[in-house]
Amino acid sequence: MNKLALTLKDAAGNDVTIQGAGGIPTGGINTLSDILRVGIIFLFLASIFLSITYIIWGGIDWITAGGNKESIGRARQKLVYAIFGLFVVFLSFAVISIFSQFFGIEFFELPVFSGIEGG
Repeated sequence: MNKLALTLKDAAGNDVTIQGAGGIPTGGINTLSDILRVGIIFLFLASIFLSITYIIWGGIDWITAGGNKESIGRARQKLVYAIFGLFVVFLSFAVISIFSQFFGIEFFELPVFSGIEGG
């Protein structure tokens, strides 16, 4: 916590150190990048999971439509939107990967936690 300390001289010429407030977060940009990295990976995984869930749901709706054109149309629309959403997720993954390689950022690697040992 020396970065937030102020050293002054008192009337007798002795050094007096004034410490900053306690509980100030540390870590800076590395911690922020780790939080963003994990958050974006979580969003990608959640998007993929939801798209696959909607594909399954649309397939079940199509199977149970029983020849009703309205139900088949809704099921087809659900499938098309889910597949389009999955395409958008993979396209955004590719764009972010290209930008991260261009700028030399290791974006899709999970942060290494010092307390976890590999086998």
